[in-house]
Amino acid sequence: MKKAEKAEIISEVRERFTKAKVAVLTDYRGLDVEKMTELRVKLRGAKADYKVMKNTLASKAAEGTPMEGLKEHFSGPVGVAISYDDSLSMLKVLTEFAKKEDKLKIKAGLVENKIADLNELKMLAALPSKDVLIAKFMGSLKSPIYGLAGSLNGIIMKFAYALNAVKEQKAKAG
Repeated sequence: MKKAEKAEIISEVRERFTKAKVAVLTDYRGLDVEKMTELRVKLRGAKADYKVMKNTLASKAAEGTPMEGLKEHFSGPVGVAISYDDSLSMLKVLTEFAKKEDKLKIKAGLVENKIADLNELKMLAALPSKDVLIAKFMGSLKSPIYGLAGSLNGIIMKFAYALNAVKEQKAKAG
């Protein structure tokens, strides 16, 4: 590979690393082409890319980016899964695939410019989606309002029953 080609690859990878909201380094040793293709398709469905790259080029590209803290993990065969939106669905896909295919090993990652180890990545993957969390939060905000509305409705109903009972008593007496 010529020096100009290497420089072009490094600048392209550096741009990807800079834009990445979530990036995960994996060891794919032992996965055949069919399994790698399956993983790439699943990750594409989660709006993520999966690239296998040379460690030296990836290390150079990581310099000056948030990925610089992961340089120590660029050893052996490394595949990088990158997502450019703030969705953690990529992590779910990777952890589920790693459970199914024990040859895929998750090394470490970067989430919102913070280095995350394997345990943190698994914890984040176990979280419900952003939409579900927002729905739960909104539900918890609505519950006191519903409780207050129910209580006020109960008071009004009791008052209406009391007025009806007084009306019936007066009708029997008169």
